[in-house]
Amino acid sequence: MIANAEADSRRAALALTRQQRDFLEKRNASFGRRGYDLRQATEDRLEKLNTIVRQ
Repeated sequence: MIANAEADSRRAALALTRQQRDFLEKRNASFGRRGYDLRQATEDRLEKLNTIVRQ
């Protein structure tokens, strides 16, 4: 049981790390382009992260 919980936790942490890295790559590539709203992108990401924390 504990080993499964630790494995699940590690998988969740790795998934979150990948998601954050993907967000940062997209943000960096999009910054300064017409139509890209940095504030909105950041607020959307924060909302997703807060949802994860509440679970």
